[in-house]
Amino acid sequence: MLIRSPAEITIAEDAVTLTAASLPRQIDRIGRPTMIANAEVPASVGLHPGAVALGLGGFGLFLAASWLGWGSGETAPLVAMVTLVFLVYFGLLVGLGRDAARHRAIAADAHQPLGFSHFLAGRVDTCTGFLAGRAALIQIAFTPLLLGSLMVIFAVIWPLSH
Repeated sequence: MLIRSPAEITIAEDAVTLTAASLPRQIDRIGRPTMIANAEVPASVGLHPGAVALGLGGFGLFLAASWLGWGSGETAPLVAMVTLVFLVYFGLLVGLGRDAARHRAIAADAHQPLGFSHFLAGRVDTCTGFLAGRAALIQIAFTPLLLGSLMVIFAVIWPLSH
């Protein structure tokens, strides 16, 4: 998949048309952005369910530690409110993601889903530009996993300190 023309390129594998605005760029010696000629343009892939599952797992860990550490007494309503916000946020994310996947499958005549390694090597369309698959995974899963791990540490330390 080499760039043939900076104006418009068609990648036959995914029938994706790229315009000059979406092509990779580099900075020249004086600091002006320039087109990368004959660069390999990876195909755009959708968000892999595994990336969302990692994020859900991190927030699930967060909620489990919250309920075990502070789910009784005066703090129970607060943990319940956090749980409600979690359910609304991820319920919408998962529900709309499933709906989008169903529409993509209908439009693409039900192509086989791509593997996780293809997601990591590809690009994800964020509607404001493309993002590398690895960068998308970090943005989706890193914060929830970090928060979940920290909440487990807090839930273990809190009873020991009182």
